[in-house]
Amino acid sequence: MFTRKAELGDLPAVRDLLVATWHDTYDRIYGLDYVTHLTERWHSVPALARNLQAPLGCFLVVEDAGDIVATAFADRRGEAVFLHRLYVLPEVQREGIGRALLQAVAATYPDAAVMRLEVEPANVAASAFYFAQGFRFAGQSVAGDRNARIPVEVMERALPLESSGDT
Repeated sequence: MFTRKAELGDLPAVRDLLVATWHDTYDRIYGLDYVTHLTERWHSVPALARNLQAPLGCFLVVEDAGDIVATAFADRRGEAVFLHRLYVLPEVQREGIGRALLQAVAATYPDAAVMRLEVEPANVAASAFYFAQGFRFAGQSVAGDRNARIPVEVMERALPLESSGDT
């Protein structure tokens, strides 16, 4: 497995990965139809292509034997790195891929002071993963856009990241 910057040609596979992980994670929370609606809007190839153009963005993929098995997208906001997305295919979760990808994102911003992210409160597995990586709750917010709003918990931790936990 290796981590690299995402390219335009990766976007259909990244979209497929996001659709699979969102349905695996969120169908039981929001239902199949709503998750389908969200992934069609938020994870379309054109929406992902905009991430490739983010001036302070970091869009990474993890590739294994030619298949994309994980992805992350973050950007810089002042002294903070904001992690918008980190997803690993369900069948390869708990193999250290998420932790390695999180560290790769952090390494992209060596002078950043803090990393922040948002987690759906019912996504207990994601919260546990981020806790194991040293993140702590820092408040609440709402994610999405004017057509789809999701309550989230904000988590953060100081940078640099050191390896922690085995999740």
